[in-house]
Amino acid sequence: MEYGAMLTIISVGYIGLLFLVAWLGDRHFNLFSQGTKHTIYGLSLAVYCSSWSFLGTVGMSVDNLWSFVPIYLAPILLFVLFFPLLQRILKITRELKITSIADFIASRYGKSQGLAATITLIAVVGTLPYFALQLKAIVNSFFVFDGNLIQDPMALGLLIAVILGVFTILFGTRKLDATEHHPGLMLAIAFESLVKLGAFLLIGIVVCFSYFNGVGDIWQQASQNDIINHENSFTNWFTLFSQTLVMMAAFLCMPREFHTMMVECDDSLDIKRTRWIFPSYLLLAGLFVMPLALAGKLLLDPSISGDDYVISLPFTLGYDALAYFGFLGAVSAATGMVIVAALTISIMVSNEWVVPVLLRTGTIEQRSFSRFSSSILNIRRVVILILMGLAWAFYSLVHDNNSLANMGKISFGVFVQILPSLIGAIYWKHGNKKGVYL
Repeated sequence: MEYGAMLTIISVGYIGLLFLVAWLGDRHFNLFSQGTKHTIYGLSLAVYCSSWSFLGTVGMSVDNLWSFVPIYLAPILLFVLFFPLLQRILKITRELKITSIADFIASRYGKSQGLAATITLIAVVGTLPYFALQLKAIVNSFFVFDGNLIQDPMALGLLIAVILGVFTILFGTRKLDATEHHPGLMLAIAFESLVKLGAFLLIGIVVCFSYFNGVGDIWQQASQNDIINHENSFTNWFTLFSQTLVMMAAFLCMPREFHTMMVECDDSLDIKRTRWIFPSYLLLAGLFVMPLALAGKLLLDPSISGDDYVISLPFTLGYDALAYFGFLGAVSAATGMVIVAALTISIMVSNEWVVPVLLRTGTIEQRSFSRFSSSILNIRRVVILILMGLAWAFYSLVHDNNSLANMGKISFGVFVQILPSLIGAIYWKHGNKKGVYL
């Protein structure tokens, strides 16, 4: 079977499997969650690990060995050192029945609808580069197997955007829930978290202990070949510290992470019970980043991008099945992020932009609940498709000259703008919204 056909089957089949898991989870969540509810919740938080984490961190390490550390260290520090902060956010979210980060902030500043709309706009702008990152990651993953597969990367990117948009609609807009809980979707995200972690760990183990004699052997060979030197070693601890702070801020302000961690949590004890699950996951996810970066520099052609090392290494070494598994991990990381983020943004847009307009015009009062819920779901579906179209447009502008990490940093830079208002909302019940705009 040709590579293109095989990769297409893997991609569509896997997303279909996720949909099946979500569908079964919606109907039989209690059956799946017996004794594992907190584990499912903890694993769902790993939606944070998108294709930037799966592919892009190795690319970062290729350019600068330790530069990937803040990606994993920031959330770990939040859960280990600032856990009371997370608990306080969750407590407020549950007490006020918050549905999004925009709703959370606005509710603490006089229930300002204008502020909620502004936060939603920031979230939309910040999410688009992240969506484009996922498109770029999947397109590049196709390219690893055969450069001739991609005659028109823009067309492939558009096809992927459409497929992800359709599946997001199928995943998250089947019914309207006042609490915005999607237990089946969270079960699917927990499942995909295991898939992408398993793929990354297996590739790391095979490369490090099958082709090489362990991580120490890779380090020794890299040192002997002058791959490890001062220029590509991260020695500026102040920069490391400042980047970690930025990543911590971005983690708190990402709409999809807020939704997964706060809105989807239906038991205040879940976050306490899973305090160590997510940090442990991140430690495992970062375990082989540096060894794979060094192994790629030792074995692969310099023309190959560091973002492609995770899949290129097993493929070059003749482990085709493992390369396919790596491709599956990349698809898993990208689709999980897109589905949750697109759903989250569609909720924010409908709740903070559309519903207020309907209230002012009296449209809601003229409709039954069934008609109203149907209208809101249709609006969310349209929003999701528009978001994916805009993401493809962004991807078409930057796909040739940006690494995955650079595209991710654009999003993080936008999200960080929400931090002051978020911190104020946590500790200041009746804040002045004018200060937020300043």
